[in-house]
Amino acid sequence: MPPRPPRGRRYPQGVDHLRLVPLATGLTPFEAKVVTARLGSEGFIWQVRGVLDSVYPVGTIEVLVVESEVDDARALLAISSDGYDDDSAAYFGMGADDQDPQGRPASWWVGALVISAAITFFFMRLLAFG
Repeated sequence: MPPRPPRGRRYPQGVDHLRLVPLATGLTPFEAKVVTARLGSEGFIWQVRGVLDSVYPVGTIEVLVVESEVDDARALLAISSDGYDDDSAAYFGMGADDQDPQGRPASWWVGALVISAAITFFFMRLLAFG
């Protein structure tokens, strides 16, 4: 018979075993960290299975959640058809008028800025080297 722990040091309540099921598989290390950060911020219990931080990242990465919470976790990670979840679209101030018909944010000014910077760089190189 194994020795009994001292009477005052025994844990007074039983601990339930958690059955973890895969929520997402085949993730990159960055994607797994983003998913687990999102789950943890909402109070989900999660576990990562696989090689996450290694010099030699070989194998698949799985994110596991408690079996009873898997549907809620999937709903949390679901993204709407426009590519943004409802909270982030409201947080960044993006409404329906800020998007083109394909659902992408209207950012034509970024393209114009990149093109103008490239032209400026080209002419500065011409002036510098004659």
